Amino acid sequence: MAKPVVLLDANIFPAIWLLDIMLTLDEEQVIDAVWSERILEETRRALIERRGRTPKQADRLLSFITPMNPTHCIYGWNQLESTLDLPDPDDRHVLAAALVADADYIVTYNLKDFPAENLERYAVAAVHPDEFLTMMLEHDQENVLNVMNDVVASKDNPPRTMNEELKHLRKLRLNRFADSMEQFIR
Repeated sequence: MAKPVVLLDANIFPAIWLLDIMLTLDEEQVIDAVWSERILEETRRALIERRGRTPKQADRLLSFITPMNPTHCIYGWNQLESTLDLPDPDDRHVLAAALVADADYIVTYNLKDFPAENLERYAVAAVHPDEFLTMMLEHDQENVLNVMNDVVASKDNPPRTMNEELKHLRKLRLNRFADSMEQFIR
């Protein structure tokens, strides 16, 4: 499987444990993760308005993301946005950024606003993070297992076990992925 280009929707960023996995997959060159400034702005608003974070806390989280490789942030999608058709016009910017990035996938919890029939002509698919991670584990088992072990090993305050990681991922509705990972725990 070629390294997929994956646009992360705004609802992925507040799920820190999931975001950690996605960014580590990117760091280890298993995927190319991309986003736009508007997605990060939407994330900031959601952290403050829906997650009860202060603006300072939201900015702190995003400060860890924005200095990454500048190629992660997609520009030039604005002109395309108004030409796209989605059930929720507020999500057209996500599809526009995915198209400019030549993304293979939009990883999102919000599948209803990215119906397959609207996306098929663009050769991009919207997938739930559980489906995406399970697919990656099936197609690139060694690298995904290494990433998961790295993520768990990097946690030392407090330390985390793989079982604790998987338990928390289930809370994020990543049940299939967690179930698939369990077979590799000894």
